[in-house]
Amino acid sequence: MISIVTPWIGHPELIEKYEPTVKGAQVVVVQNDGDADLAAALTDMTTRLGNGSLTIPLGCNRYFSRANNVGYEMATENVIVFMNNDVTATGEWLPAVERDVKDEALYGPGMAAYPVQNMLLAYVEGWCIAGTDASWKRICVPTGRESQPQAPWDEITYPRCYAEDMDLCFRARKLGMNLMRTFWTLKHEIGYTNKTLPGAFDSADANRATFEKSVKAYFDVGVQA
Repeated sequence: MISIVTPWIGHPELIEKYEPTVKGAQVVVVQNDGDADLAAALTDMTTRLGNGSLTIPLGCNRYFSRANNVGYEMATENVIVFMNNDVTATGEWLPAVERDVKDEALYGPGMAAYPVQNMLLAYVEGWCIAGTDASWKRICVPTGRESQPQAPWDEITYPRCYAEDMDLCFRARKLGMNLMRTFWTLKHEIGYTNKTLPGAFDSADANRATFEKSVKAYFDVGVQA
């Protein structure tokens, strides 16, 4: 079986398509707001899904990295997928995930590249990114929280949205892990939540600049060595 971790804020209308997409997995929904009606609807959904699925209400928006890390702590299966709530299946996909995902690599259907230091750095887009628990443990970083000292997503450097997936994949590559594009039958409604969320893009440029600095620092040290 697979664990799927999904941050969720607003948009209860997404439940109708999300639920059949993830059926058969352990689903950990992390609610990034304090809406009581949404909390009840998400809890009803995870109860129906079974397999140890649950909803974790955070009470307010803790953003992408923190929500993913909180959900990761409750994931119980060997293969863990971080997936947005605006992703739907267009065919069988969970068996393909179980077949494809191996140690020492991160996987996903969305691959992109970001230009830094006259290079194009490939990364798996964070709307759907999978790995084994052993792979996620390898790339864990400090969280600054006593309840979960280490977790895969860097919530200290990237407390708000954007560039978190690029950082995640760059850390994996530095450890010699591979990035693998998959052909899982999924559809992503790009930016569905962020388009309606005030301030969602406020940190995008700053986060990309932070990422570029970290890449430059890594290669500068390598050149000097």
